[in-house]
Amino acid sequence: MLDLPALASLFLFASLLREAPARTLTIYSPHGKDILEEFERGFEEAHPGVDVRWLDLGAQACLDRIRAERGNPQADLWWGGPSTLFIRAAEEKLLDSYRPSWADAVPKAARDPHDLWFGQFSLPICIAYNSERLRPEDAPRTFDELLDPRFRGQIVIRYPIESGTMRSFFSATVARLDGPVARPERAAVWLRELARNTKGYAADSTLLNQMMERGEATVTVWNLTDIVFQRERYGYHFETVVPERDVPVITDSLAVVKGGPSPDLARQFYEYATSIDASVRLANAHFRIPARRDIPIDRLPAWQAALHYEPQDIDWITLSKLEPGWMKFWESEVRGFTGAAEGSVGRTDDRPTWIRALLWGSIVVLLPGLAIARATSRRRQRVFHDV
Repeated sequence: MLDLPALASLFLFASLLREAPARTLTIYSPHGKDILEEFERGFEEAHPGVDVRWLDLGAQACLDRIRAERGNPQADLWWGGPSTLFIRAAEEKLLDSYRPSWADAVPKAARDPHDLWFGQFSLPICIAYNSERLRPEDAPRTFDELLDPRFRGQIVIRYPIESGTMRSFFSATVARLDGPVARPERAAVWLRELARNTKGYAADSTLLNQMMERGEATVTVWNLTDIVFQRERYGYHFETVVPERDVPVITDSLAVVKGGPSPDLARQFYEYATSIDASVRLANAHFRIPARRDIPIDRLPAWQAALHYEPQDIDWITLSKLEPGWMKFWESEVRGFTGAAEGSVGRTDDRPTWIRALLWGSIVVLLPGLAIARATSRRRQRVFHDV
């Protein structure tokens, strides 16, 4: 029989257990709220006492923020973005080495030689069009056909400075036309012709999809998986054209952030989100094409098995070094050359990336921690993968 002091001590101990603060895992990701909320719930159920918090950011914004927080890292895991950004982050020593259990299941081109990042998805870049406004026979069949004057004012592009997908596409175009040069020449002409046909630059993928669905623009360039997702999940009137050759394929990657508060949780989530079961779920429910070569083909959707195209041969390491200069060239000498009457759509911050990174750094100093991350993220309206 327990006496009163013993009972009081027992209740106090139980109360302390209930009130013990949860361990926090912080993720920066462009994967969108659907995927992030789903994997947050699943990981928290499998790991009681862990609180998963995430920020839904564009891929470039993820890198900018991790870079700005170098002296006081807030994120544990960077989940999603083109390999070019991860290559740059690895060179800047922003990532921690981790070799997942499935490391040998991805090709060498889809991983860092020192295990600083690994590819999780393959994202072919495609042409998409509004099937209610444009007949299939009238849609562009190649990327070069986007320059045809008949598409004047019909194209919307995700603002490339903040989008890993569009940075990769523009860089791949420079590489295709000019090779690894410091200053584009043939590609400069190509990009200016595309700018003439561009109606506006969408601030995020939600605005891009809305403009396309409303018919404010009829053609865009974006990653295939997102377009398929919008069509199948939300009924958007989108159709795709994957050119037969020279298709840029982005390796969508992930990495542990160096110096993050919870590296052990980051590694556990890494394995959880990239397992075979998770890869199959992401392929079927979220239309992602796994980079792993050991996924049974009969567990993947039929549309993925039916894909046939010739990928562009790209040296992504070289491109990652040249891309910043190429994008500065686009911002200063191509964007202003545009015939887009509406300019950027929905953008509220035209400050250069370095200024925005500096501001992020100031925020880190003034507001340490990310207690508001969950609430902020869930108020965002981006519906999918804004890389």
